[in-house]
Amino acid sequence: MQLRKGRSLPQNPTAPEGAVVLARDVHVSLGGQPVLHGVSLTQPPGTVLALMGANGSGKTTLVRALLGLVPLQRGSVELFGTPVARFRRWSAIGYVPQRSSLTLRNATVGEVVASGRLGHRRPFLPRSRRDKEQADAALERVGLSGRQRDEMVHLSGGQQQRVLIARALAAEPQLLVMDEPLAGVDAENQQAIAEVVAGLVSDGLSATVVLHEMGPLAPLLSRAVVLADGRVSHDGPVSGVPATPGHETDELSPPDGGRAFLTQPVSPDHHHDDRGPH
Repeated sequence: MQLRKGRSLPQNPTAPEGAVVLARDVHVSLGGQPVLHGVSLTQPPGTVLALMGANGSGKTTLVRALLGLVPLQRGSVELFGTPVARFRRWSAIGYVPQRSSLTLRNATVGEVVASGRLGHRRPFLPRSRRDKEQADAALERVGLSGRQRDEMVHLSGGQQQRVLIARALAAEPQLLVMDEPLAGVDAENQQAIAEVVAGLVSDGLSATVVLHEMGPLAPLLSRAVVLADGRVSHDGPVSGVPATPGHETDELSPPDGGRAFLTQPVSPDHHHDDRGPH
């Protein structure tokens, strides 16, 4: 991935042939209540897929199902050609949560981004030179180079969102899963985020984005899947989707094993093994 100032992140392994995400006839119930009814979708490599829908449509549950965080009553999910139950390369998936789901107190920018490298080293070992290089390169990629010592609480909401994107990029993912990346972000930072995503996709990354409003991401979206009452109501060009079809307010639940760094606290006193399930 070529950076703005000429430095490059090492290339990720070539994505396997076929779909990055493949869901077939997915049915999910929560608390005995059916939530998803036969959802199917395919995301080819190097594309940006928008997941949209009104409150309660099932977007959040679908993301959980795609990441193996809720059991399927029926159907199947594959990530990079591997059934999700057997998938172990969680560092290939970078999760970018909503800012509201994280604890930012007492955390510096450098600490947050460095946490994205935890899946690449053994527990309790110090950061390697590669860890530092990847973290610095990720910050440069989102236009925040040199801000490592700044406290997160002193950044604007849009800058905080860009730091969370840098944390995901530090893990060298092949797929970004982004939960409402434009929510509560000013227009200038929305455009900056769109430019980052455009650069990443041009470098071959894929992105699955839960969106309330398309905003400046609209020209980058390869396709939109819109859910209504747990069923796919639209799967095709974004031109057929209302600009604001609604959004869900619930957050993604913390995962088992810290897979893909989903919704973890980012305060510096929080230690864990983020290498995913074994």
